[in-house]
Amino acid sequence: MDDLGISLSNGGFIFIQAKAGLSRLDRASQHLGKALDQVVEAYIHGIPTADGFRQLREKSDRLLILTDERGSASFQLSSMFARLRDHPQGYPLDQVAGNHRERRALTILRDSLASRWRRSTGTEIREPEFRAILRSLQITRLDFSDPAGLHLRRCHGLLAPDDDVQSGRKVFGALFKMGVELSARRGWVSTDYLKVHTRKVCTAHGIFDLPARKQPFLERFEADPHMENPRHLIISGGPGSGKTVLGTELAYRWASRFPDGQVLINLGGYGPGRPLTLDEAAGILLERLKAPDNGPDGISRYHRLIESRRLLIVLDNADDAVVEGLLPRRGESVVIITGRSNFGGLLTRADIAFLRLGDLSSTQAEQLLRAYVDDSRITHEGEAFRKILRTCGGLPLAVAMVGGRVREAPGLPLSFFAEQLDDRTAMLDIFELGEFSVSLVEVFSWSVDPLPEDLRDAFLLCGGALGPTLGIDGARALLQRPRAERVLRQLTRRQLLAEGADGFTMHDLLREYALERGSASVGTVSLMNEANLRLLRHYAVRAPELERARSWTAADIARYLAAFEYGLENGLLSEAITIADALIERLWHTGSSQKCLDMLDQLLTALEGAENRPYFERLRAVTLRRLGRHREGAEAVQRVLRHLEPTRELERARCEYVLAVILSTSGNHEQAIAHYRSAVEVFASSGVQGEKADALNGLGWSEASLGRLRDGLEHCMTAAQIHAELKEDTSHAADLDSIACIYRDMGDNALALEYFERSLTLYRSIGHEVNTSRALLSMAEVLIAVGEPARATEARREAAEIARRIDNTS
Repeated sequence: MDDLGISLSNGGFIFIQAKAGLSRLDRASQHLGKALDQVVEAYIHGIPTADGFRQLREKSDRLLILTDERGSASFQLSSMFARLRDHPQGYPLDQVAGNHRERRALTILRDSLASRWRRSTGTEIREPEFRAILRSLQITRLDFSDPAGLHLRRCHGLLAPDDDVQSGRKVFGALFKMGVELSARRGWVSTDYLKVHTRKVCTAHGIFDLPARKQPFLERFEADPHMENPRHLIISGGPGSGKTVLGTELAYRWASRFPDGQVLINLGGYGPGRPLTLDEAAGILLERLKAPDNGPDGISRYHRLIESRRLLIVLDNADDAVVEGLLPRRGESVVIITGRSNFGGLLTRADIAFLRLGDLSSTQAEQLLRAYVDDSRITHEGEAFRKILRTCGGLPLAVAMVGGRVREAPGLPLSFFAEQLDDRTAMLDIFELGEFSVSLVEVFSWSVDPLPEDLRDAFLLCGGALGPTLGIDGARALLQRPRAERVLRQLTRRQLLAEGADGFTMHDLLREYALERGSASVGTVSLMNEANLRLLRHYAVRAPELERARSWTAADIARYLAAFEYGLENGLLSEAITIADALIERLWHTGSSQKCLDMLDQLLTALEGAENRPYFERLRAVTLRRLGRHREGAEAVQRVLRHLEPTRELERARCEYVLAVILSTSGNHEQAIAHYRSAVEVFASSGVQGEKADALNGLGWSEASLGRLRDGLEHCMTAAQIHAELKEDTSHAADLDSIACIYRDMGDNALALEYFERSLTLYRSIGHEVNTSRALLSMAEVLIAVGEPARATEARREAAEIARRIDNTS
């Protein structure tokens, strides 16, 4: 494939050979550029024949660009060209391109052909001419890595195991000689011919039937007994989780213990073709094990053979249908099974060990990528390296594919690959090395394509669902099914979802695949939008309920923040406002005030001129104060006061209260007291007892901070009584906290401890982690004063643990 040229066959085909793959379809692709030059020349000047040149015949001629196995499997432009030939002359090209990849490739192809046309003719290519070229153009990828063929590049590694290098060289030499002889014929050879002759060469040299070791291999399970003690083993995991790599590695490690041979067979449970039946699998294994053909019953002969010898069998890419029939019932042979199923039918077998592969840890993923990337590149481009790791999300196949791309292009900076991952419309392109076996899109499709239509739709809806996790109640709204958990668990059994304490999750790259696949069809896009609208409205109903019940989890917060953003982006302002209003206090309590500020900034942009804008501006000022940005908070609330009409007395009092809290927190207690008193007066006259008590507690704290401890204590006690009667736990806890601090300053440590413990009980019950941590540290000082250092140490330890948790969350 290194040469370039045009030759005409009797069938009217032009073979334009190009070494580059379509994943590199751009102006810098020299070889493919030359091929496109020849396309333009063939259209303008005609096709060379023995009698000279003749014009291109659109209906019968095909301009055929051949790429080798490095050609990208994702740019299936040939299918687009075929669709164009089947449609009327004026059919819109953007409708011929079925998805964003085809549209992107078509745009690049159009630009490339246009520039070459301009260079050759001095004119711009017209639409009819461009269409005529597309109708004649065909792009074909010669996949030498197909299981039905022979991948000569891998033969040496395949046939030269570590303990028999010389024998492997002999076999590779024999195969190479066979390849030279076939090339000299300059004709086509059937796949069966290659299979037969390759098998003869391998058999003559006694090669065991294991594929080449996958390198680099990452030790993921230190001191795991599965790694050292051969026994029947099932390795399950999602697509790209490293099952085949681990199964092959174990086969090599255990090989010396199985002198009668080791065989790996791909059962095709997930792949482009249908899975092998039990009879087919047994027949292939018998053939690979060189068993005599002495009876029609292949299953029985297989069991007699495997149970009478010491063999190691790797059943790769298996599903539930056939594996049990291939397990030996007795004897010393061992079977390793890899697959995406959960193999539930074998869970009760005591003689089988199970190993579930998940994502790599961040350390493991970095170790794997470093095996492909020189240390010097990582040193100079650390941020790009880390970004690649984040995008791969610990999926071993993704890390290995990006590593392969980086290794094959040592002249390109890591930032080049990191920037490709920024393009959400084409980020999956980087996870392709041009072979079906290492194309992430294809690997994912093998799990999704066989699904029943309703389950396939459910996969797409879950992949496009709002938020990083999905709970059962949300799934019911999303899928419109009362027993949605059954659907989720069906997808979980197929390793497309993972179930955890926070709900169901899908790997980020699998989500990208689901979104890309869903975007290819207008009908599916509509289905996904309708589902997310149902989910958003469900969250808008549930958010106030969660806030009233104080039952938020970290997973809930992430889901509802995603729902808020979706509502804003899609003009669903009412739902976004409801969710934001419910989230604000929870974000404060969990130390996520920066997330709260970001949310409020987005919301206020959408609320320009709205009547409820001052309310959210006031909450934004509170958030700024919680972030320690007191001056900005004061300026923000004063700005709201300037624009509020005098008639909106209650809203102005709430702003006065917020300003007082900011001033008090800044240490300006005299000014704070004036604003607190103003707020208390309006709250009292308006009958809002809870807010009056809030202001009284603030007033008491400022009075106490100025040394007027008795006055401050009286105000805080009054506030605590009101809040206790109203059952407003958050405010009541703050009152008790203030009372405890005042008793501490008065020297009454016993009462201080009592009120600290009461406030902590409430803070913990409502999940107010910020104030829990602060109160614990204050109580620790009192515990030291009363001679209880052990309790003080425990309080500080708990406060530090909460602080770490808050840091990780925010």
